[in-house]
Amino acid sequence: VFSHSPLVYGLTIFSAGLTIVYMLRLYFVTFWGTFKGTDSQKAHIHESPSSMTIPLIVLAILSLFGGIINLPAYLGASNAQFLSHWISQCVGFSSHSITHHEIGHSTETLLIASAVILVFVLGAAVYGYFKKKEFTISMEEQKGFAKWGENKFYVDELYQTVFVRSFEKMSDLFFNYVEKYVIQPLTFGISNVISFINCRMKTVQNGNVEYYLLYITLAYICFFVILFLSSLSK
Repeated sequence: VFSHSPLVYGLTIFSAGLTIVYMLRLYFVTFWGTFKGTDSQKAHIHESPSSMTIPLIVLAILSLFGGIINLPAYLGASNAQFLSHWISQCVGFSSHSITHHEIGHSTETLLIASAVILVFVLGAAVYGYFKKKEFTISMEEQKGFAKWGENKFYVDELYQTVFVRSFEKMSDLFFNYVEKYVIQPLTFGISNVISFINCRMKTVQNGNVEYYLLYITLAYICFFVILFLSSLSK
């Protein structure tokens, strides 16, 4: 990563340091801080059973052993990357299908230095927590970066201001003006026009046979008048 983009590599190291800090705070608040529940809840707190702790201990020992047998040649290991080569043989990969990418000593030195820096960050965080002896600090007492972190970098407030309030103001605008002066007059106007036409049409379509005969007679008279006038024009 460093050879392609030192900036990205630096950001990953910085994010790893932040991870150490907040995970340590989570650990100390959970296991070293004061209990915030009720007395009945506190009475039910107990250590995990051996069915959980023993597998975790075994995994921790195997992880340490796997790291030792997989040390690079840069640190003087007699059989460098033994574990990776051994696993490649177990899964059935041939030596021709695997391309080995050896990294330079400078890159390894940089990686080791990064790990050492992270360890120092870890130590500084632990020292800070043990020095304060306070794992729960009120909002009023927090300052600087801790206050920003406690408030989640004010992302919620920013979202509330940029999106929620702006959409609320837009909704008020549409409700008070567009709805009142455009949508309602348009819909009520159409309904009033249809209602007016309906009221006028119901006098014609009233169901009385006498009116229908009268309309038919008037239609015939108009038809003959048109024919008579057309014959005169010729």
